[in-house]
Amino acid sequence: MILDFGLNTDPMNAANTPVKISERLVMNYFTAKRLWAALGVSLKRQEATFGVLETDVSKRVVTQAPQTPPR
Repeated sequence: MILDFGLNTDPMNAANTPVKISERLVMNYFTAKRLWAALGVSLKRQEATFGVLETDVSKRVVTQAPQTPPR
C-alpha cells in the first residue's frame, strides 16, 4: 500500500487546487491494518476527551466580524 501525503492549501476550493505531494509512505497490508487500528484508537481517545472532530471544512470555518478602527 502506498500513502501519499501533501498539504491542500485551499480546502474550500479543493477541486481546482493541485496538491504537491511531499511525503510517501510504503507499507504492506498487514502494517497498514495495524496503522488503521492504531489511528482508530487514538482518534476515539481524542474525541472522548475533546468532542467529535468535524471533517467538513465548511462547518469548521468561523467567520469573523470586520474590525472597526479605534477612534
